[in-house]
Formats: sequence, structure tokens, C-alpha cells
Amino acid sequence: MDVKKILEGEKFDFLNEDEKRFIVAFSDELAKLGYANDGIQDYVVFGKYKIEYYKAEVKTKKVIARIYIRDGDEKIAARWGGHGLGIVLRLYFTNIDKHRAYIECAPDFIKMPFTDSHSVCRGCKGKCNRRKLYTIDDKSYAKCTDSAFMFNEPNKHDVLEYVNLLTTFYPVKTGISGGG
Repeated sequence: MDVKKILEGEKFDFLNEDEKRFIVAFSDELAKLGYANDGIQDYVVFGKYKIEYYKAEVKTKKVIARIYIRDGDEKIAARWGGHGLGIVLRLYFTNIDKHRAYIECAPDFIKMPFTDSHSVCRGCKGKCNRRKLYTIDDKSYAKCTDSAFMFNEPNKHDVLEYVNLLTTFYPVKTGISGGG
């Protein structure tokens, strides 16, 4: 889906040019790796709109990343902090300990969502089975799966860092075609 064309419409005038450039660059980089999106969809939880990225041509869509687009809604700002305007990149991970060395050596803005206090698991009264448990820099973490690994106000100049992080968790598989 051509998000660049969609972003050119008046509907998204509340986004600044840097935010639009990030969305386009991130979408383009993921497309090169075989990931698709269904354009900009309406949403209500983390922003007014979202873009979901998943592996193209796969029967079951497994979302590996989302961009939430916030239009300044006061309810969203009150619930999730900040001013409720702009974009948030959310990445989805499993087996974090397997990639511990990469994260420990990553730039601070990549490492931060793994080590900050945002989304710390509160245990859901002992009934939660959806928390992410892992260790970074010899410290144990438990994060709530429902709201973890968000990168606020991502910068276009850092797109490749986010893509490298994703490909660490989701390696690009190259097929070898057999000759006849």
C-alpha cells in the first residue's frame, strides 16, 4: 500500500513532515524485506490511526510492527502520556533473551524500551500469562505484552536501526531456487 500517497491528503495535515518522512522510509525499508501493510487504518487505543506491518504472501498475518498516528486526542494523551500528537513505532518481539547481546550493544534509543519503566508488568493480580520476561545487562525485566516496546517520536535518520533490530528478531529468509 502506498502510504506516501495517503499521507499527502489533508486528513493527515496534523503530522509534520519529519513524521511523514519516517512513515514512508520505514514502510519502504520493510517492503524491501518482503513486508506489507494495508495502508492507514482507523484505530482507537494508542492513536486515531495505525499502520500494521506483516510478512507479505503468508496465509496468517503476524504483525511485527505498528505505527500509531496520534492526532492530539486528549483521551489518548491522558492514558498514554505525552501530548497525544505525532507517531509512535511499536515493535513486537519474542525470545528476547536470545537477542540479548544485540540489545545490550544497541544505541540507547533502541535499548530504552527494553529497560525503561514503561510497561512494567504489574502481574494482573497473578493471572497474567502474557508478560515478557528477559534479562538485559544482568538485570531482569518483566514487561506487559499489551503495551511494551514502543518508540515515541521515531526519527527518519534512525530507520535502519529499527529495521536492523527487527531483522535480528525476524531474519530475512532467502530461498535457494533449485535448477532444473
